[in-house]
Amino acid sequence: MSWWLRRTALAIAVMAGFACGSAKLPSPPYSSHPTDALQPVPYPPPAARVEDVPVRPSEEAVWIDGEWIWQTRRWIWRRGRWVRPVPGARYAPWTSVRDEDGNLFVAAGAWRDARGRLVAEPGLPSIRDEAAPPPTVPVGIDGRVESSRPEPDASTGEDASS
Repeated sequence: MSWWLRRTALAIAVMAGFACGSAKLPSPPYSSHPTDALQPVPYPPPAARVEDVPVRPSEEAVWIDGEWIWQTRRWIWRRGRWVRPVPGARYAPWTSVRDEDGNLFVAAGAWRDARGRLVAEPGLPSIRDEAAPPPTVPVGIDGRVESSRPEPDASTGEDASS
């Protein structure tokens, strides 16, 4: 086998290993949303974001993927997080559907009991304050991240509020 062919075969094997070899994160038991959980939205969310998954804080923790949440008139990114599953509950991940007229509806991820009723979000098993909600990132209609910081002054480079 030639040097080039061996090198190409090795590169393909390495890429295949990366593509297929990632470990599956522990996830909660899943369920679906009832239709009354769906809310109309004027346009679809941006593409999902790539996130770094922090170290699993405890053996009972399960990973909830990040998701776009509709708030008033814009999409907000809710980061993925480790949580302790709610005993006897299942997680209904965010979903989107269109009706026969093409109208878009979404339901945010939520925990539900066996009857489909909402259950409180479980605690966060992490080093951070367990009462703190996961951070969110506001995104405007154009898909750009909206900043709550003042824009820098073009002439000085300092915040306009300074």
